[in-house]
Amino acid sequence: MEASISRINRYVLIINWILDSFLLFGYISEYFKGGRTLEFVLVFFIIMILPMAVATIVFFRNKENEIIKIITLSGYFVLYIFTVFSTTRTMVFVYILPMLSIYLLYFDLTLMKISCIAMVIINALRVAYLVIFVGLKDRTTTTDYTIQMACVILFSIVYIITTKISNEINSEKISRIEEEKDKQRNLIADIMRAAGVLIENSKHAHEILERLAMSSGNVSAAVNEITSETGSITGNLQNQLKLSSDVGGSIEQCMKLASEMGSESGATTKKVTAALKLVEGL
Repeated sequence: MEASISRINRYVLIINWILDSFLLFGYISEYFKGGRTLEFVLVFFIIMILPMAVATIVFFRNKENEIIKIITLSGYFVLYIFTVFSTTRTMVFVYILPMLSIYLLYFDLTLMKISCIAMVIINALRVAYLVIFVGLKDRTTTTDYTIQMACVILFSIVYIITTKISNEINSEKISRIEEEKDKQRNLIADIMRAAGVLIENSKHAHEILERLAMSSGNVSAAVNEITSETGSITGNLQNQLKLSSDVGGSIEQCMKLASEMGSESGATTKKVTAALKLVEGL
């Protein structure tokens, strides 16, 4: 916003200098043609240069100072009053119109209303001055006065309405911008809350992982212990299998001996039977 005020102040100063320079050049030309006195030109120059010099100094000290519009506009109105009351030319009233058009850039409705009212009053007083004190009231001049006042009033209405509508449009734009800012702030707040929840959940997840890591360590130790016990049991089983194998071998040997003993017993039985038969025969 400050950059915009700075640019507007610069444009207003430039336009004021240009318009004032054109007026001064015109009066200097009239002086050399004998239409104006040197005193008139000097007074015009002083009225023109004082407010413009002050406004320019203020601008270079603070380019965003809004008092520049007050200084330049007030100075131009003084110059305008001096100009319109120092001549009987009808069209001289238009000098104020391009100047007020520049001040529309400020979107200052109060300033524009005051300026337009002042413009209408100045022109009405000038018409009364020309009619009453100068005596310019013929038919043609009366028509010029009518056109002058109609033009001034219509331009005043247009300036005021334009400024008002522009302010309303700007207010709507500002409201929409504020709404968008509120939406963005709410969105950012939601994102921050979501981020907070994520951070909190991450902390919980980290704690759970630490617990799992500790549990995994305990499980790993238990598994190692079980593996060790399993190894011992496997060794014992192997020993038992070996012992079982040895017992099985012993049983086979016993069975073999028992078979041999059975054979020997059968032979002995036969021998005993034969001996008994011999005994019976004897």
